[in-house]
Amino acid sequence: MNASVRPFRVLLVDPVYGRHTPFWSAPLALGYIAATLDDQFGKGCQIELVRDRDEVLSRFRSERYDVIAATNYVWNTRLSNKYLQIAKTLQPSAVTIQGGPHFQIDEPEVAAEYLRAHPSIDYYIHGEGETTMVALMEKLFGGGGLDAEEPGVAYLRDDCYVDGGRRVRRRDLDTIPSPHLGGWLDPFIRNGYAPVIETNRGCPFSCTYCNWGSATVSKVNRFSLDRVMEELEYIAERVRDNDNLTVADANFGILKRDLEIAEKIESLWQRHGYPAHIQLWYTKNSSRRTIDIGRVLGKKVRFLLAIQSLNEEVLANIKRDNIKLKTYEELTVYAREKSLLTASDIIVGLPGEDLPSVKMNMETLHRRGVEKVDVFSLMLIPGTELYSQESRDRFGMKVMHRLAQGCIIDVDGEVIAETEELVVENNTLSFEDFLILNMYSALSVFWHHSGMGDV
Repeated sequence: MNASVRPFRVLLVDPVYGRHTPFWSAPLALGYIAATLDDQFGKGCQIELVRDRDEVLSRFRSERYDVIAATNYVWNTRLSNKYLQIAKTLQPSAVTIQGGPHFQIDEPEVAAEYLRAHPSIDYYIHGEGETTMVALMEKLFGGGGLDAEEPGVAYLRDDCYVDGGRRVRRRDLDTIPSPHLGGWLDPFIRNGYAPVIETNRGCPFSCTYCNWGSATVSKVNRFSLDRVMEELEYIAERVRDNDNLTVADANFGILKRDLEIAEKIESLWQRHGYPAHIQLWYTKNSSRRTIDIGRVLGKKVRFLLAIQSLNEEVLANIKRDNIKLKTYEELTVYAREKSLLTASDIIVGLPGEDLPSVKMNMETLHRRGVEKVDVFSLMLIPGTELYSQESRDRFGMKVMHRLAQGCIIDVDGEVIAETEELVVENNTLSFEDFLILNMYSALSVFWHHSGMGDV
């Protein structure tokens, strides 16, 4: 333990709406925080992790903490803020911290207004949180307090916004203790939560609708292959009542070793019957390696050749580079040779896209051999470039909100719900055309997913 830091007690909260949501998974991010705090402060830091609503509220009422920290993202931001509000009311002396990519770090005025709107937040941690959390604890419980800028930390001092800027990321990820091998996530994966694993961090792409690249500033850093393999074995031996595995990499398949990792996952299935279902995000620029990974994992994962749009103006607007269409077609042929069903995604509402171009995107992909094309509406996510007021004004984006799947819950008699902010109109797409595309895409998806298109 750091001898200059007095003992303290931390409650780490990862708010979730319940088993009926797609987000019923073990809290990997907070597991990293817990393992790192334990490594740095030892017995001087008592750490607890919770997700379930009833357990969270029970801890607030029956226990006392020096620090209460909660995650914050599009699927739990309102619930996170409600929890911190309750925590601050019941335990006003506790330091309250919120962290996650759901924060406009590049728009200080917006970030400051967020903190003013949520006075229950003492400090906001952005970027990779492990090192920042340790540094903040050293300042708060080392006697000196936080009276200056700290990288990765934003807060209000006398109503003035203070932000220490981005913290330099760890290059050697193995210096972060494993929350799996340390047993921090055992209570979750033994009780029906879906295990989550990271094999690397970072995204070399800068798509403006996604905060994966912005959150990690592009460069891909790796956990060692030995550690990844050991974690996978550990999970497969302990998981209960859940046959899902999430691989939380931004671009699985971007590294040569990812095929070896896929083969390891398949061997776990052969030996343990786990995992039966895998959620992962294939690398944005697909290759034969991507297809080989899909072949190894088979029907346990949805095989996707990512494209989003074929419109060059749109791609420039969202800072995305696609593989050439000829290469894409060659990959669909290779996939069929490997007996893989090919699928792709199209996003409606991207800046520069219009009714004819979206139809052209879908029809072109089907003509090039893609069996299933799924269509999604563009969602604006805090922390992304497209979320900024500058982008909204530049592209004339107008939005509507819809309830996020399963994200509604009663907390002390108050209904809390998350919504998704969808672009329904922009400079090139009218609201009427947006509605037409929704009907057109629904019919197209039904036609091809039902198998009628194969007749």
